[in-house]
Amino acid sequence: MKKIKNLCAVHRAIKTQIKGSTPEIAKQVGLSRSCFYKYIEGIENFGAEVAYSRTARCFSYQSPFELKLEINAEGMNQIYGGRNFLPSTKNGRKGFMFGISKEDDHLNLK
Repeated sequence: MKKIKNLCAVHRAIKTQIKGSTPEIAKQVGLSRSCFYKYIEGIENFGAEVAYSRTARCFSYQSPFELKLEINAEGMNQIYGGRNFLPSTKNGRKGFMFGISKEDDHLNLK
């Protein structure tokens, strides 16, 4: 659950354009600079375009991007990311998905 909270915190920092240097923003969300960048990389793997503006001193999405968290009864947390959620054959959603199972505390990119 901590990884999901961290992911949401990084997403919120980008979406609300929190001001500061990268280490300052990372500290505000409770992460190290390198860990903060790993979460940004994960968000970019969902199809987001993330950029840092030196003049504005903030991260921002370069195009509309939403992150949706879904927790189902089978004990798997699923996060869908992308600009559009279009139908697909497997789970009714098109986009990227990763999960954290109750048994192991690591991210599974599918």
